[in-house]
Amino acid sequence: MNLDQIILGIIILVFVIFFVLYIIKMMKGKIDIQLEKFEYTSGENIKGIVTLKLKKEVEAEELRIGILGERKQRLYGKTSTTTKDIIYEFKKAISGEKIYPARESKYEFDLKIPNQIASKINTGNALVDTMVNSVQSFGGLIKWYIIAELEVKGFNLKRRVQINIT
Repeated sequence: MNLDQIILGIIILVFVIFFVLYIIKMMKGKIDIQLEKFEYTSGENIKGIVTLKLKKEVEAEELRIGILGERKQRLYGKTSTTTKDIIYEFKKAISGEKIYPARESKYEFDLKIPNQIASKINTGNALVDTMVNSVQSFGGLIKWYIIAELEVKGFNLKRRVQINIT
């Protein structure tokens, strides 16, 4: 076996593994998020519905909804690299541990966006906060998401929808 055959074998193996994991995940069902709107301001409430469409009943730890803020930055130097940082994450349970039935189930949610969430980063370290907030406009845009996750044994069902927070 030469090096090209080994690399091709590894690529095929990785593809097969991801395909099998995708099929297993789809066998459980899917999760969707419906929002009243996609444009929000700091301090506003985000209201919507999480819909579970399960193909068979699933024993799960909890169903969660949350807000996620990610910043993608491109760093330049001898080589350029891209980093993705989670700058804000909040999750709360909208349904607890139970057996979720094999059908379509809807769960309403209401999340309050903290005041000043879009304009300031608060890591708890004043020096870091000052530095990050002063260069934030140069560092990359923050993308905001509403995330829903059903935590089950094996593969969690997840969904995220991008929103704008100003």
